[in-house]
Amino acid sequence: MWYAFTLLLPFATCIGQPQLAPLSKNFQFAVIPYLSERFWLVLLGFILTIKEGTIIIRMALNNLRTVPFSEENKETDKEEYERGKWIGILERTFIYFLIIFDQIGAIALIVALKSLARFNELNKRTFAEYFLIGSFLSLLVAAVPAVLVRLLW
Repeated sequence: MWYAFTLLLPFATCIGQPQLAPLSKNFQFAVIPYLSERFWLVLLGFILTIKEGTIIIRMALNNLRTVPFSEENKETDKEEYERGKWIGILERTFIYFLIIFDQIGAIALIVALKSLARFNELNKRTFAEYFLIGSFLSLLVAAVPAVLVRLLW
């Protein structure tokens, strides 16, 4: 959204003022302070981890038919599915930045806390499959872009 704003603003400032038209070419660089290539690389990896990661994990869970079911009516539990999505996004965010900042050991703490919070539900086979496949995919989807960013860094 901010990018669209920076693209449109130079044109808005030059309407009716032709003497400002040459300044509009460099307006974007004046508005956005200089940010290093590392910043943009880390940001790109983060966006890929969050947006495309969610899509990849959802597709995998649907193809493997490991979506959570409610006990009462044997239908897909939409509430649990959405909650899992947001937990996964937070998990991938933490994992991505922990790898970027070279704190690999802290990832074990995140996985342990997530497992501890869902310990009682892991007795149900369908939920355990959903939880484990989702967790491992989430870890993989966060780790691959982070490692690539670290290598390009």
